[in-house]
Amino acid sequence: MKKLILTLLMVIVSTGYISAQDNAVPEAPMGLSPLEAYSVFNSFYNNKDYTSALEFGRYLITAHPKHIEMPGNAVYRGDRTFDRMITVYTELATAEVNPTIKSALLDTASSLYAKVLETFTDEEIDRYRWTFNYGRFLQTHTEIADNNTLAAEQYMKLYEMDQKQMVESADGYYIQFIVSHLVGTGERDKAIEVMDAAEQYANQDIKDYFNSVRDRLFSNPQERIEFLLTRGDSPEILNELFDLYKRVGDTAKMTEMTQTLYDKDPNFANTLRMATLVGGNGQYRDAIRFLEEAVTKTQDKIQLRDAYMEISNNYLNLDNLPRAREFARKSSDQDPSWGQPFLKLAEIYGQAVSNCARSEMTRQDKVVYYLVLDYMDRARRVDSSTASFVNRQYSVYVNAAPTVEDKFYQGWNTGDSIRVDGSLKECYSWVGETTTVR
Repeated sequence: MKKLILTLLMVIVSTGYISAQDNAVPEAPMGLSPLEAYSVFNSFYNNKDYTSALEFGRYLITAHPKHIEMPGNAVYRGDRTFDRMITVYTELATAEVNPTIKSALLDTASSLYAKVLETFTDEEIDRYRWTFNYGRFLQTHTEIADNNTLAAEQYMKLYEMDQKQMVESADGYYIQFIVSHLVGTGERDKAIEVMDAAEQYANQDIKDYFNSVRDRLFSNPQERIEFLLTRGDSPEILNELFDLYKRVGDTAKMTEMTQTLYDKDPNFANTLRMATLVGGNGQYRDAIRFLEEAVTKTQDKIQLRDAYMEISNNYLNLDNLPRAREFARKSSDQDPSWGQPFLKLAEIYGQAVSNCARSEMTRQDKVVYYLVLDYMDRARRVDSSTASFVNRQYSVYVNAAPTVEDKFYQGWNTGDSIRVDGSLKECYSWVGETTTVR
């Protein structure tokens, strides 16, 4: 009990001692000089004797928060002394079992963060780091009343200092904490404002989180649409409107948003969206035109890969097999480890057989299925994600390829090379590839 009372008195005196600098400069403990008190404090601190360090540290941060005459060219770091005193109070709180005293110790540590941010200039401290550490301290210590609200206030200050850094920190954890707190305290409009501004720096996971929050804030997509229509016509808002119109199946508005976004900024994404729109309406030539425009607006290999694949698809829809093959190959050139272009080439050659054979399948037509199987093998070999599809389709083409009887009558032996071109059949003259009898 005696120890409890002494500790409580220590905390109460400590809090008053810190604020005493506004009235009078306290005397150094034991009549020591400031430099001697500083040396004793650091000795106790380094030995983790926090109880003994407390008295000397209190003196230093109240009587000499920023300056002590140091020997030689040494520089006194008052902010470091404050940081160490925060550790002192925090460690004493950790060791304390009485909840009242523990809370008082943590409140004092919290007040030191506030004092540093009030006392030191931006040239003297890293204000962003101190504010961040203050927020983390408050969030971590649930013994502090309204700790999450106080932490959110500090994180919001960080967001106002540097939006990009705060959004990207810890993979978006802190910006999500801010938004969650705003929503939880009923500040819907502020939460929306923060999300809208932060989205430009957000990765896909953070954007998905924002979208899930928006879904909860509005009872239905239409309510969200009505809200966004009052928020201007920034690209972010127009993109979200497009997504919402897609969700509610409003094709006319989707078309309008697609055209508006393209007119405002015909970048890669908006040009690709135009291609998707017209291609979905069966306007394959227009889709190709937009896709060919899109590939001039990016150097990203994955974007180029996907765009070339879409061009191939549209040429295939037009039954222009040579051009479809050309762009499937271009797609593969951008990403040789992607199996889809090889599956597309297999599909193109399968369509070539259908076009050439029509109602009468000859042994020469069946040979082309070897080529289809060659490309299915390549797809499966370079890209394991295609294996399931290939395994389901493979037997279809094996059964469609030349039979034992077909090979006997044509004099084909397993392992023989066969050229698929005009010598096989005139309609295959554009193919110009070699396959192997299986």
